[in-house]
Amino acid sequence: KYLAETIGKRVQGTEGEYNARDYIKSVFDGLGYSSTLQEFEIERKIEDNTVDSATSYNVVATKKGISEMQVIIGAHYDSKVGVGLGADDNASGVAVMLETAEAIQNIETPYTIKFVAFGAEESYKDPDTGASNRGLQGSKHYVSQMSATEISNTVAMINLDSLLAGDNIYVYGSEGQQGFVRDQALTIARRLNLNVITNPGENEEYPIGTTGDWSDHAPFQEKGIPIAYLE
Repeated sequence: KYLAETIGKRVQGTEGEYNARDYIKSVFDGLGYSSTLQEFEIERKIEDNTVDSATSYNVVATKKGISEMQVIIGAHYDSKVGVGLGADDNASGVAVMLETAEAIQNIETPYTIKFVAFGAEESYKDPDTGASNRGLQGSKHYVSQMSATEISNTVAMINLDSLLAGDNIYVYGSEGQQGFVRDQALTIARRLNLNVITNPGENEEYPIGTTGDWSDHAPFQEKGIPIAYLE
């Protein structure tokens, strides 16, 4: 509610996105996490096809675990241009991420947990001005800064995007053995009687249990990191 109603629109590279960045960081800091801002530049096509640039940020909070092996939990905090206040997409994912951070703050975890609030996930084209930009810029930048060792030490990336609307929660994962994160989520959901299901595979372009590359899990999956994507 704070992101969607108090801050409102959070289009990348605008004051709304920066206000959301500061709010998320303040929540992490208030929970006692060590949080940092990861700055990156974004390019946008504007009128007459000229290009300008703006700055966006990832907010990263770390919970040290017993092992240096890590799990990344991510959710983007920007919202689409001209489409509501971004309550479902994706204040809801950020809220679940922050609630998770609060729930485990005093629990010893086997893995190090990285919470990442991604900036500049949404792509858009303004029908009035023709201005446009690319999406997934925060997650792509984050992955570009990971060393080979960090990539190999990442057990899984869990992406939370659009969790508010709809009758069910869906969880998707990688193909083959790397789909273990999705499978574990489904096992837990059955045990707790939660309405979490997965893609039944009726569309041949998306095998059972998988999904497309339109959210922040995609850059991690491209590097071979197992993913789970909840929506």
